[in-house]
Order: sequence, then structure tokens, then C-alpha cells
Amino acid sequence: GRPSLTASAAALSDPVWQFVPWIELARSELRAGRLPLWNPHQEAGQPLLGNAQSALCSPLLWPALALPLFPGWNLSLLLRLLVSAAGGWALARECGRTRVAALLAALVCSLSGPFVAWLEHPQTLTAAAVPWLLLAVRRSVRAEGAGRIAAVAAATALVLAGGHHETALMAAFLAAALLAAESAG
Repeated sequence: GRPSLTASAAALSDPVWQFVPWIELARSELRAGRLPLWNPHQEAGQPLLGNAQSALCSPLLWPALALPLFPGWNLSLLLRLLVSAAGGWALARECGRTRVAALLAALVCSLSGPFVAWLEHPQTLTAAAVPWLLLAVRRSVRAEGAGRIAAVAAATALVLAGGHHETALMAAFLAAALLAAESAG
């Protein structure tokens, strides 16, 4: 007669068992004046900062490190949505689309089923930056100067800081395809 406490969607339990505890540990280490290099609580100890999925280098996760945990976590989730939406909007407008089409692109980037379903996972930290990477790549083909390279480098850093290498690899393939298409045209 007791309710079951097992997760019905085990893949979606990672925020509870991994991501939030990693943030809590990183917060306590930072408050103590130490870099969050090591996680002594997992197995016999594992890297924390060196664990890409902890995504501690992602600016989109920093509110969870700087603010009280749950308001910071919620702000981090909101930032992922907003950064993705703004990138979708900017990319669509750069491609000459109308405001309505750009709004649709913003909604698709930020509110697609996979993005929302996995919002609390590191792949959304990575995916939120993908429209910005594509925008920077597109502009780099069309513009001159060092600023274009800096924009591609900044967008690439934001993608990689998200900590999900598989999503970053897909972003690299998209960026390469866009670069090839823009260079040919």
C-alpha cells in the first residue's frame, strides 16, 4: 500500500541523482574558496570540474552556482530557453526571414519536444548555443576582420562549455555543412 519511490523514467532522474548534487558540491567548494576539482562522493572519487557533464564552465549554469540552489537552477533553465530562442530569432532574421518566421524559429529552437524534455540535462546547455554558432559561422563567411573569428570562437566555447560532447559534435557537423553551403553560394 506504500507508493513506489522508484523513477518511472529512469533517464530523467539524472538531475536528481547527478546534476543537482554536482552543483551543490561545486557551490560548497567555491564557498570554501576552493576550485571544485574533485568529487569524493562518487565511486572512489572522480573529477568534478574535469567531468564535462558537470558543465561548471558553462555561463548558462553559473546562476545555479552563484545564487541559492533552486532559484539559481530555475534561472539556469530559463536562460537555456531564452538563449536558444534568441539565437533562433537572430539566425532566422540573418537569413532574411520575416518577424513571424523568426518568431517561429525562436519557438522551435527553445520549445521543441526534445529540448524541453531534456531541459535539465547538459545537452540543452550545449544545444542552446547552437543557433549562435550557426549565426557566427554564417556571418564569418560574409564579413571580414578579426571580429568574425572571435564570434565563431566565442560561440564554439559556449557550445563546448555545455559539457555534452555528442551534441557538440552534431553542432560541428551542422556548422561545417553551413560553412560549405555558404562558401559555395
